[in-house]
Amino acid sequence: VNITPDSLFNIRWSLMRQPGAAVARTPSFLCELYPGLAVPHIQPPHHLIRGNHAQCIPRQGIRNLIGKENVFTSEADRQSYAYDAAVLPRSFPGLVLRPTSTEQLGALIERCYANGLPMTIRGAGTTSGGTVPDADKSVVILTQGLNKIIEINEEDLFAIVEPGVVTAQFAAAVASKGLFYPPDPVKAVSTIGGNIAENAGGLRGLKYGVTKDYVMGLEFYDHTGELVKSGSRTVKC
Repeated sequence: VNITPDSLFNIRWSLMRQPGAAVARTPSFLCELYPGLAVPHIQPPHHLIRGNHAQCIPRQGIRNLIGKENVFTSEADRQSYAYDAAVLPRSFPGLVLRPTSTEQLGALIERCYANGLPMTIRGAGTTSGGTVPDADKSVVILTQGLNKIIEINEEDLFAIVEPGVVTAQFAAAVASKGLFYPPDPVKAVSTIGGNIAENAGGLRGLKYGVTKDYVMGLEFYDHTGELVKSGSRTVKC
């Protein structure tokens, strides 16, 4: 039988997908999970390693984009973002990234999409399940570096903030101007972006409503990295 490197890799990949096989969503990690099948000189077919593999993005290019201090690759760092407040099985990310500007965030999302990589956007991780990576070896993008309060408009009663702003810090900032922001879900830790994603409310929700009742507009990147703008600075638009 004439077995080529590609066909051998395809055989291995088929075996991995059988019921009862070891958990493995990324074929390029085959040698790590199945050391007995490792053949160093065989390179996996390109179409099989395109998805679910954080190595598809050149790390040096990412470091140049967001700074090496914002690229987390060690096992200890990555393990910290494999779970949140939910009681769920951990899913170990292959790469954790912390952009510090909205432009960097858009560029990272665009690169992940172009390389077929699963990605999870994570705030403070206080939610129950919303920030656990959906696939091993995927990419977790943190919003902690996007933590600026851009504007508090006292006359028109609105504020513009980045998603990583901590709820308590925002509440204190508006309170210093004689204003009140009611939603208080785990406010000492949670972030505004996470509150919006989960429509969090806190103990004041019964009287004042939840986060959705205070959102006037959003700017966000879709899964392709394209910027989407919605809403306005007025109640009626």
